[in-house]
Amino acid sequence: MYLWEKLRKDLEKVVGLEIKDSDFGDFTAKSFNKKPKTILKKVKLPVWVTSEIKGSYINFHINWSKMGQKIIDEVQKKDYGKQKQGKNILLEYSSPNIAKPMHVGHLRNTILGISFVKIFEFLGNKVRKVNWYGDTGTQFGKLILAYKLWGNEFELLKNPTKEMMRVYVKFHQESKKNESLEDNAREVYKGLEEGNKEFTKLWKKFTKLSLKEFKRIYKILNAEFDNYDGESKYSDMGKDIIEKLKKKKLAKKGEDGAWIVNFDNLSTTIIQKKDGTTLYLTRDVATAIDRKKEYGFDRMIYVVGPEQILHFKQLFKTLELLGLKWAKECYHVYYGYVSLPEGKMSTREGKVIFAEDVINESLERAKKINKKVAKEVGLSALNYSILKVEPKRDIIFNWDEMLRLKGNTGPYLQYSAVRAKHIFEKAKISDFKWPEIEEEEKKLLRKMAQFPQIVENAGDQFKPNLIANYAHELAEIFNSFYEKIPVLKEVHKDKRNFRLVLVKSVHNILEKAMFLLNIQVPEKM
Repeated sequence: MYLWEKLRKDLEKVVGLEIKDSDFGDFTAKSFNKKPKTILKKVKLPVWVTSEIKGSYINFHINWSKMGQKIIDEVQKKDYGKQKQGKNILLEYSSPNIAKPMHVGHLRNTILGISFVKIFEFLGNKVRKVNWYGDTGTQFGKLILAYKLWGNEFELLKNPTKEMMRVYVKFHQESKKNESLEDNAREVYKGLEEGNKEFTKLWKKFTKLSLKEFKRIYKILNAEFDNYDGESKYSDMGKDIIEKLKKKKLAKKGEDGAWIVNFDNLSTTIIQKKDGTTLYLTRDVATAIDRKKEYGFDRMIYVVGPEQILHFKQLFKTLELLGLKWAKECYHVYYGYVSLPEGKMSTREGKVIFAEDVINESLERAKKINKKVAKEVGLSALNYSILKVEPKRDIIFNWDEMLRLKGNTGPYLQYSAVRAKHIFEKAKISDFKWPEIEEEEKKLLRKMAQFPQIVENAGDQFKPNLIANYAHELAEIFNSFYEKIPVLKEVHKDKRNFRLVLVKSVHNILEKAMFLLNIQVPEKM
């Protein structure tokens, strides 16, 4: 248990009330049934805390001359905040669709995934990172047919994603005029599943070109994967799953000839079309079972958008129906939509904000702040603007806000970390006697002591925003401290050295928090 959490728990045992962090002291407790005076008369408070009564609340103040040194000793440790949870986690994230561009929505997925990896590993887990890209489904029948009708080989090799998107959008435009195109596309997809050589060759080309484009963008974002697996890998395994469900009498044939599964409290789902082709759910069930055999994970986490909420409920329920107890250790972490002020995006209609365009725009705008560190500043602004928001909330992208040097932004964190580093690097820190602690110093000590619990909460709740907003609050307290209290100009030796240690400790924690958010600390700002 971390020091700050231990102090809170110890106080709860003594007082017999729920203790929370407070802005009116270091901790607070509310008494519902007894008068606070009656409670305090019957308990003996630890020597490190004093109390005051405010109405029905008891506010507790730490004796910083007794506890401050312990906190300083803790926060200066190299592994401060780290844990040894020892779990084997499989994390699926990013997962774009072949032949479609990575757009700003994929950025949110990928940036969240990168942060999850760093947080889980920081907490002492082994993380297997999987990119499960979509390379099958009826849309490939449409794409192959569209390319055969309107595709340009030169443009495909020059700019693969945009050319594939162009013909895909054209297909949907033309199919509104000619309904037979949809039937023809279904026939093409069926042929692809049955191994048609011409269709398979085109499908492989689209996959190869798309993955090359994806990996180029991942390199910019610092996204890494242990495995790239295509959905099509599990088509045959999906057919085996269908047979198992049939044998267990969990699936039944519908009136139109398709095979369906009925769930309690969930809508019915099709697991096999009437023409014999497989669906997303059956392939996903096969994928989960195969992963458990190969990796033996303790937890499997899917980072996928909100449009798949029902799908994952059905997936996990299907795994349970098959008698797989580990289904309870599978989690769907979804996130809100990302849009520009002008509205949502649609691949079918061609209204897409390309991920690479967003990245390039961020880097270009960052040059106005500092050309030498434009990449670090631009990417930090992009990462932080996404990670500071609770994942399930929608985001409206705002360039001006995310690149500000003041406020709740990535560049503000970078500025604060650089500022702290420059302060303690200007002077050599020597031993000191513990001085009297001022209010601004107490705020820093209190905030730094909370860091390990914040990281643990972020991992348990799948919320990197807890770390992002903690880092912003710490940076604000630090900058307020620096503006109000002299550090390098302090003439009292003990106070000066204590404050230098405080500043160095702030930098260390900001650096850790920023690492978990995939934000670099530049040398200068």
